[in-house]
Amino acid sequence: YADQRERAEELNGIILDVVQKPFTLAEIRARVGRALSCFA
Repeated sequence: YADQRERAEELNGIILDVVQKPFTLAEIRARVGRALSCFA
């Protein structure tokens, strides 16, 4: 359990958002667009 928590902490700097299921194509496209705009 401690190892899993450490790995999850490392992902905090990488993951911007989590899309909950079920999602639409439009929702995924919008979220990806927002994520990419963070790096532009």
